[in-house]
Amino acid sequence: MGSLFSHLTLILVRRSIMLRKKLGYIVLGTVIGSVFTFSTGVFAETSKLVSAYLANHIRFEFDGEIKKPSEDKPAIIYKDSVYVPIRFIAEGTGMPITWNAQTQTIEIKTPEPEVIEKVVYVEVPREEKEEEKEKKEEKDTRNYQTYPITKTYMNMDVTIQTVLKNDDETKVFIAIKNKEYPPLQLIQRETVIEVDGVPYKVSDISDLRWDTKWYHDIRKDEIREGYIIFKEIPEDAEGIHMVLKIMQNDGSGKYTEVPFDIKVK
Repeated sequence: MGSLFSHLTLILVRRSIMLRKKLGYIVLGTVIGSVFTFSTGVFAETSKLVSAYLANHIRFEFDGEIKKPSEDKPAIIYKDSVYVPIRFIAEGTGMPITWNAQTQTIEIKTPEPEVIEKVVYVEVPREEKEEEKEKKEEKDTRNYQTYPITKTYMNMDVTIQTVLKNDDETKVFIAIKNKEYPPLQLIQRETVIEVDGVPYKVSDISDLRWDTKWYHDIRKDEIREGYIIFKEIPEDAEGIHMVLKIMQNDGSGKYTEVPFDIKVK
């Protein structure tokens, strides 16, 4: 009878081992995911045996960095949920963790956010002294030329012929020769004018006094003469900086800016 009992016990042990290998899981003592050490008495009173799968194949990613739990404390799968040591998660997310033995509590604290002091500098414009303003107005490095002045391009020649100053207006007389087939047109309104660094506008004069010759196309081999009119300039003016905008009037939208620095006689 004793021999039969021993034989049956051996069969049951072997079947148990085979069953464990077949199912591929190990009976674990506890699945709370903690790496803290608890007393045997507390463990016995608060825990129970469960069955779970070892999950060594599972990896974890923390802010783009791949990590795996240690070999002796692997992740496990229990009832379709993944469990890992709580210290592994806490350290991976940068959260301090402690075990409070008195209250039997695992304490996880969120780290204090780093405070970065940002200093913004605002530039406060200082008031210029009258002397500095006068120096700026006096400083003019342009090389003014005596007219007639001619600028030559592939498709045209542009000449400043003369400057005429009246009581309430200034006229700069211009000649434009078209050397190619696309027609040209001078855009009076967009002329840039500066007298000793001070800006002037064609629009300051009524358009009724503008030169109507520039409203028409300048054809190939044609020379068009006319003027640009703007307000009177000072008697002691040194020079006029002028930029003419001449458009290629064939629908292409192409234009040429022709600059002049004109010495006032």
